[in-house]
Amino acid sequence: MNINNSHQQVSFKSSMTLFVLLLTVLLLNNTAFAKTKVLIINSNGAVPKYQQAQTGFSSHHNFSIDVLDMSKTRVNARRIARIIDRKSPDLIYAIGTKAYMAAYNNKLTMPMVFSSIINWKRLPTNKYIYGVAVEVPLNYQLFIYHYFFPKIHKIGILYNKTYNAELVNKAMTISKTMNIQVIAQPLRRNQSINIVAKKLLKKVDAIWLLADPVVLSSRKNVVSLFKLANRASVPIFSYEPAFKNFGSTLTISADPRTIGSQSATLAEKILLKQDIKKHHQDPAGTHIILNLKQVDALRLQFNEESFDSVTEIIE
Repeated sequence: MNINNSHQQVSFKSSMTLFVLLLTVLLLNNTAFAKTKVLIINSNGAVPKYQQAQTGFSSHHNFSIDVLDMSKTRVNARRIARIIDRKSPDLIYAIGTKAYMAAYNNKLTMPMVFSSIINWKRLPTNKYIYGVAVEVPLNYQLFIYHYFFPKIHKIGILYNKTYNAELVNKAMTISKTMNIQVIAQPLRRNQSINIVAKKLLKKVDAIWLLADPVVLSSRKNVVSLFKLANRASVPIFSYEPAFKNFGSTLTISADPRTIGSQSATLAEKILLKQDIKKHHQDPAGTHIILNLKQVDALRLQFNEESFDSVTEIIE
């Protein structure tokens, strides 16, 4: 008897048995998810970042999905309740604040995953709610700012204490470990952004724009801030791709499609009743926009090695 041949046959049979078992588990898992009902409530499917999040969620998993686009449907609390009752989903995926509140106000007893919400901590929550934040972690943002522009050491922040005091304090603490000084200037509702911004621009090398409803309370405020910064030859770093149209030098945002995919992975873990340590996760992917026109216009010293990190370049 050839011992080597016998050993190879046993090894082959063991490998085939393992392969069949894995394939069976995979098929059973996909079959189970095909029967799992998910209701996507989208605040507005015409908004590109919301639509991309929905696509990312839908294309990565085999759930049975229904979609409620609140921009196309006459929606009120009673109608949402009827739809949830009729569809009887195992999980709800809410995209945007409007969708979140529409689902939350129906006193959910099934899990909900949310995404695409700026400053989600301001919203009410309960034990059934999970989510993926849209805010890129502060330490990563500061690292990118310093990596792209190593000569920039003083970064200014305009903010309202009611909405962003905690975030600003955290940013100031993190910056101390990175050879960066964060200089924060509060803005009250009754103050002129022009007066406060001019004062701050004299002290800093760049402005870090936050999602602040007082600072960004109107288009007029946004235009004024960018004009003042340009006159002072100070770049603005922003969190939202739309600000590239106003002249943002560098924009770091969460990638919407990746957020959707990440939300689907979180939903899968919830439905499989896996142990989830964090109900709320940081975004896994980023979208970085570099405006080379602004870099040249403001004569900024730029680290060319950082090009590999850029998603989109404006020339």
